[in-house]
Amino acid sequence: MSFQDAADYTAKRIYEKHKNIYVSLSGGADSEFVVRVFHRNNIPFTPIIVKTVGNFKELIWAYRVCDKLNIDPVILELDEKNYLKIYYEDVIKKIRGYGIYAVPSILACRYAKERDGVLI
Repeated sequence: MSFQDAADYTAKRIYEKHKNIYVSLSGGADSEFVVRVFHRNNIPFTPIIVKTVGNFKELIWAYRVCDKLNIDPVILELDEKNYLKIYYEDVIKKIRGYGIYAVPSILACRYAKERDGVLI
């Protein structure tokens, strides 16, 4: 099985188990690939883009992907104060500081969970 076929197969299996799917779209190649796999397979999903201080360049790419695919993303804004709060409470206290870049994903995961969804 090719990598592309494996990705399509996996996306379809995820959709069999979870109908309310969110994809965290950072603007990087990995998350763009996931978005394109779900889109290509006509699997309903909602991209989540988290705006933080310092991720302007990545946001441009994330917006472009959504625009090209004609998808409306959920946009969450995270200011410095709340970024640091999540970092301290969830990264420092719970996992001893490992995962400094996990803060946007933590926020996106909470958003999906509050809506009975699953985050990819």
